[in-house]
Amino acid sequence: MGMFDYVRCSYELPNRPAWAKVFQTKDLDCELATYEITTNGYLVETGGIDGAASVPFTGGLRFYDGDDTKWVEYIAQFRRGVLIPPIEQAQPDGSLPTHQPKP
Repeated sequence: MGMFDYVRCSYELPNRPAWAKVFQTKDLDCELATYEITTNGYLVETGGIDGAASVPFTGGLRFYDGDDTKWVEYIAQFRRGVLIPPIEQAQPDGSLPTHQPKP
């Protein structure tokens, strides 16, 4: 299983199940820290002594929630801690949805 971090997402997620409240990720520091994706699309670390601190993360962030009977996973791209929309829901096999070109 290993270590992970928690992710709360205030940013709108596609098809978010009501039971998905706090997610996990292994794409950050894996120190059981808590991060938030704010409604404005910023990645911040929460729960510190000084409150929320911006995180200059660049790259893909996969976060997920579930158990043996249900699972949801999302992929978000960040540049220097700022979300590059959209956040996409992963397919059951973990891949991204196939996009159709717009006419």
